[in-house]
Amino acid sequence: MTRFIFVSLLALLLAACSSTPDRAAAIIAAAQLEPIESYAVATLAPIGSFEWQAAPAYTKLAMMRHNAAKALRKGEISVEDAIEVQNAADAIRAVLDAAVNDDVAGRREDATRKLLKAGLQLVAAETLINQAGGGQ
Repeated sequence: MTRFIFVSLLALLLAACSSTPDRAAAIIAAAQLEPIESYAVATLAPIGSFEWQAAPAYTKLAMMRHNAAKALRKGEISVEDAIEVQNAADAIRAVLDAAVNDDVAGRREDATRKLLKAGLQLVAAETLINQAGGGQ
């Protein structure tokens, strides 16, 4: 009997929750608002490790790619600008990967230098997307 009640309550709960996204979408559409996007990121790198120090740059890079694609979809930047941002992101990713590889190989000074270089390249790429009109 307890199992039946539990399953029934679960079914009612799921039925009640299933209409919520439709109502939220209707409210957003009626108010002509854009849905709010939020992202959660994390790293499994040990705290204090070099990979942990590089994680924010990897995250920023991923968000930059996402923002460029979103701006392109909305018509805020041109295809050429979006390609330029993606190419810059590819180059930055290569530098970040090389930095992590240098650290693994015991070349901490080279790794730190490359991480700083990637940070500067990220700032330049973000400037590019902001100038193109797609900054978030």
